Amino acid sequence: MDLVEFARGLIQEVDGAPAKVRFLARGKLGQSAGHARTHGRYVAATMLVEHAIGLLENSPLNTPSRLAAERADLADLQRRIGHFADAERNFERAVELLRGGAQEGQGAAAALLYPMALNFADREQFAQAESLLKRVLDRTGAIDPRAVPILDQLGRVYRLQHRFRDAEAALKQALDIVESGPFGAAAGGGLSRLTFDALGQLYQDWGRFADAERFYRRNLDADESRGLAGDPRLSSSLNRLGELYFAAGRPAEAERVLARALANLNTRLGPPLPMVGTVANNLANVLTSERRFEEAKPLFARAIAVKTASIGTDHPDFAATLLDVAAWFEAQNQPRGSAPLFKRAAEIFAKALGSDNPKTIAARSKYLNVQVFRGDGDNYAIQ
Repeated sequence: MDLVEFARGLIQEVDGAPAKVRFLARGKLGQSAGHARTHGRYVAATMLVEHAIGLLENSPLNTPSRLAAERADLADLQRRIGHFADAERNFERAVELLRGGAQEGQGAAAALLYPMALNFADREQFAQAESLLKRVLDRTGAIDPRAVPILDQLGRVYRLQHRFRDAEAALKQALDIVESGPFGAAAGGGLSRLTFDALGQLYQDWGRFADAERFYRRNLDADESRGLAGDPRLSSSLNRLGELYFAAGRPAEAERVLARALANLNTRLGPPLPMVGTVANNLANVLTSERRFEEAKPLFARAIAVKTASIGTDHPDFAATLLDVAAWFEAQNQPRGSAPLFKRAAEIFAKALGSDNPKTIAARSKYLNVQVFRGDGDNYAIQ
């Protein structure tokens, strides 16, 4: 059964329980939400946590710190499905609840600055994200290993603004911490992995492809040494290389590593990870560039299905997939297929990022340029 349908059924079951046990039943919602989150099914997890909060608010077990923790969890999930404005409101409510409590609540409120910064970055409100990340960094200390993910995110904020030298400075600071620490930088650990990946993305966007490949391969070498079939870390490293090769105009190599990444994920047991949608999307783009349209078609369909179940249909990443499918139609001179996709993508970008965001403007312009009919804006399935 699809987890979204399961979530709806579970919510109905809890709502139908006797009043005396309804509040206790919220624990079942929390457990199911945790399962959905673990498998990357953020849409279902959001529904369950949101409903659990409604029960908690009317429960005699409610406390400000408990409610704040659940609102922060909900905010993080809303960020993952592209509901950035809702996430911001819930983060703010969580902070208000914590600041009104005991001294330990002040520290918990400060801990929310980092996920709040991620929400601003995902929303492309970079000034706010940078400000919060610097506040967190000041509290952490510049040479503390806990500073590494903060510096990595700060590098990402700079990279997305094409402030490449600022990004490089932040990421080299993170790399210095990683390489000087007791864990080292050669074992494929979490901190080194984050930093190598961030440096790879930076140099790729900067057009320094050889430098990008060097850092991506450091992660890949560590992943291959583990030799675990179905390990999503291996597919992530292969996917990064595939994106790099495609950007560098090396489609044959891109296809080879992306096909391997997808084959590795196909060996996993259980529901597909969100990464399946990403890799399938990237491989479909490579095949489209080579005019192998029929081979790309089922991959795009899979990407849409996985992303719908995982991040939902309101996230900018979902809109990006719609634009890729629109390009698939355009490459075959089928504007009737691409027009509603451009329209829907523009709507998603406008809601998530704002009507004046460059992505919104570009998608809307594409729609107006190819608009040959007034189709259904939600008709984005590949038949």
